[in-house]
Amino acid sequence: MAEILSSTLGETRTKADANQLENAVLNLAVNARDAMPDGGKLTIETANAHIDEAYAAEHDVAPGQYVMIAVTDTGCGMPQEIIKKAFDPFFTTSLSVRGPALASARPLVLPGSRVDI
Repeated sequence: MAEILSSTLGETRTKADANQLENAVLNLAVNARDAMPDGGKLTIETANAHIDEAYAAEHDVAPGQYVMIAVTDTGCGMPQEIIKKAFDPFFTTSLSVRGPALASARPLVLPGSRVDI
């Protein structure tokens, strides 16, 4: 399947540390699981994203081609005071500290790009 898609759509390459990306997605998934103690839905999406001039101007990001990784869940959400600290190293709201949570995703966000919670 990969060969068919690549020959049909063209090959797109992204520079990323595979171990960092894997660790970040795993920690985000664990965080999502903890936010859904009674079950729920976890969605992990990737896409190529083109940021045009209008969007870039509104969101303080450079226009151009980006890779989008979205991890969403149907958990309880986070209040604004938690969102402000979410990427701080070793910050957690977990009663049993299990890992770096969202802080592990921060190194993947390059200058000039953005992250939303």
